[in-house]
Amino acid sequence: MNGKELKELADEVIRASQGSDTEVIIISEKTDHARFSRSQIHQYTNLEKTELFVRIRFGKKAAVGRTTNITKEGILEAVRNTEKIALSIEEDPYLPNSEEPWNNPLEEKIDKNIIAFSQEEKAHMINDLKKAFPEQELFGSLITGLTSIVVANSRGLSISYSFTDLHLTINIVDGDESYWEQISTNTLDDLNLDEIISSLEAKLLLDVKYMDISPGRYTVILSPLALEEIVSFLGYAGFSARAEEEGISFLKGKVDEKVFSEKLTIIDDPLREEGLPMPFDLEGVKKGKTTLVEKGVFRTFAYDKKTALKKNTKSTGHCVGIFQSFPYTAHLEILPGSSKLKDIIKRTEEGIYVSRFHYVNLLDPRAFTLTGMTRDGTYLIKHGKIVGMLPNLRFTQNFVEAFNNIEDISRETRKLGAVHSYESRLPMEAILPYIKIKDFNFTGISRE
Repeated sequence: MNGKELKELADEVIRASQGSDTEVIIISEKTDHARFSRSQIHQYTNLEKTELFVRIRFGKKAAVGRTTNITKEGILEAVRNTEKIALSIEEDPYLPNSEEPWNNPLEEKIDKNIIAFSQEEKAHMINDLKKAFPEQELFGSLITGLTSIVVANSRGLSISYSFTDLHLTINIVDGDESYWEQISTNTLDDLNLDEIISSLEAKLLLDVKYMDISPGRYTVILSPLALEEIVSFLGYAGFSARAEEEGISFLKGKVDEKVFSEKLTIIDDPLREEGLPMPFDLEGVKKGKTTLVEKGVFRTFAYDKKTALKKNTKSTGHCVGIFQSFPYTAHLEILPGSSKLKDIIKRTEEGIYVSRFHYVNLLDPRAFTLTGMTRDGTYLIKHGKIVGMLPNLRFTQNFVEAFNNIEDISRETRKLGAVHSYESRLPMEAILPYIKIKDFNFTGISRE
């Protein structure tokens, strides 16, 4: 269903409701998901679903209903059941008002080529990847989708956004070693297979010997892929006003204080045209660019309407929960520096280049200490050159400390989208550079 049809459906819900205020969210999506293993597609799923969510309130009492039965009978049943629940529960003193009407200029970002990208064409593309790497095994997934979202309420708000997206992940296995590549885009023209192949070939052709090191503190260069694993924790355990409210954010009480290196500026920009934009959040609040960290100084938390009401401030448009209060920064960007990556490596006397992290867990949110492992290429740097491949290393690191130990940030950046599968999808991405950090704490080595 397109945006216009979903708006008409939302109007039906609002007309059927007897509440003092009614809010509707509808998400309709078509998703194709091809999983490949050992260079062959072993699973192909095609999913089409439309979910309707309604929140009906009577004063400060409110309840939420959900249905996938979007017939008149199904809608009426969902509305009546939700009304009964709303009338029977306690009042919520922090129930925010629904959003006032506004016009959304960005109603769609659709690429017809993604919509027409057939199963056979996807199989041919994966076969082309296999031809480029006949001696290796390829694993990964290719996901394409068309999603339409409507947010409407009885105050007159009725906004929609439709978008296409594509997410390709490739894990290439060469003997005991593995390498990773990925791309997320909303236009098929951005999927440059030759570029992806060249990137993987460069990793395979890196002729360095296997080496070993002892645990300890080292200078590291974190790739955007490695950094993305860390930044995702910043979004919900640092910048989220819900984390502040629950007392777990390491940024609590530090607005307008210097927290990180002055080299670090972090923004959230959901309207970036060349990215995966999202013009409004799930409360219908208009999104805009938010500066979170400015030259090391923490500027603001990310708010939805409920957390903002508790702090007597305004929502920053970061609601990602369906009638649930959980603000999240889904379009983070670390602003680039002025150095080329090759020059950062040249200026490193001794250090470790990290391609990716995995199994990352938050040990202590109040200190922002995380632990995890390296994977898919960990390299030793000596005298400005990559001289060896290392085993996977375990780290345990306080990242407030790490982000105060930044020595350099690259001018090169990468756009990394969230790789979705079966859940309802919202556009999410991070744009990240390479970052050089001193005294990074590696606590163990995996020799398997």
